[in-house]
Amino acid sequence: MDDFAHLVTNTATPTQAQNLTNNQLETFKHTSAPYVVYGLVDGTGRADSEVTARTILFLDVDGNEATYNEVRDRITAGLLNQYSLVAYPTISNGIKSGARMRIGIELSRPAPPDDYIKVWRVVSYLLNVKADEAGATRQFKQLAGTYVLTTQNAHSQPVINANGTVALPVDEFIKIFNENPNRYEPKQSKSSPKRRQTSSDNRPAWADNNRLMISAIIDPEHYYTEFGGWDNMLTGVGGWVFKNTHGNLQFTADVIDYVNNTGSDPIAFKELTKKFKSWARRWNY
Repeated sequence: MDDFAHLVTNTATPTQAQNLTNNQLETFKHTSAPYVVYGLVDGTGRADSEVTARTILFLDVDGNEATYNEVRDRITAGLLNQYSLVAYPTISNGIKSGARMRIGIELSRPAPPDDYIKVWRVVSYLLNVKADEAGATRQFKQLAGTYVLTTQNAHSQPVINANGTVALPVDEFIKIFNENPNRYEPKQSKSSPKRRQTSSDNRPAWADNNRLMISAIIDPEHYYTEFGGWDNMLTGVGGWVFKNTHGNLQFTADVIDYVNNTGSDPIAFKELTKKFKSWARRWNY
């Protein structure tokens, strides 16, 4: 079974998680929900494996600028309808606001990171949505959740576009991007605080640092690059909270868990717990 056929099967016969409360679903998401990554891998173990190219493009649409059904209509009535794809509600659909949709599109060839992000940006532009770019740039080997049917998301019908369709032509979409890269720059959230102080602010360094930490807690998806990566942001925020709460470890853990879960594809709870224990050894107050 090829990668796209596997994704189609998972979408047509989803994992069942019905009649669970929102809190129970949050636990299910971290402990039992299925996750995948499709592509080429170097290495054989978790420690040394690395995804070098992807065969399925995943696009997460979580914003409030369009409903699930509106994005669904854009797929079925627009240019993308000719390509082999699936779209389905995420496990947060019906719980959190926004479209909460994940789209998976078959690629004509495996796409390494530099090619993948170009195709990703053109697709999100065609759909006219502010999708989550972190999943395409932050960690290329990041897993994507497959369709989980819940009582909360049952009203959002999935899309399976697999008959008489073709894989999305990677090289053609790269050409489209290269012709006008600025057109496909990601949309920025209008509610996000300004990232940089102007020179006229004349604020001390500690004030700028505090502003960055608070901004990261409010909107981590927009600020993790200021830290050099998602993990670096979490440990940076954690150390800052730990210091400014006089070593309150439980509160620090709660903040890190909140910030991590604000992302559309957070670090799994068990893995985050291990990282937290390692990070905490280096913090002081």
